[in-house]
Amino acid sequence: MESIKVSRAAYHGGDCSGVCCRRIVGNLEAITNNIQKIIKAKNDESCDETTINKKINEFQQLLGLLDAAFAYLNIYYLDDIEKQPAKEAVNALS
Repeated sequence: MESIKVSRAAYHGGDCSGVCCRRIVGNLEAITNNIQKIIKAKNDESCDETTINKKINEFQQLLGLLDAAFAYLNIYYLDDIEKQPAKEAVNALS
């Protein structure tokens, strides 16, 4: 987290600002790749590498959808063009 200038204490304490949240989302792939390396290094035989990769990819997709949904939901007056991707992002989360 320090490498992307996000305070660990703020993240865990629920004090992250919008800027920090955007840094996390903007570096999502690098963050999840690091998480994936740690999980694989500490992995025991109960979970194979294919499952780890699948779960990390699902996690990346979920966070991307949440980012898209919140980005559109923060627009006060969506026009018809903006409503469609907002609906798609929210529906994909269902």
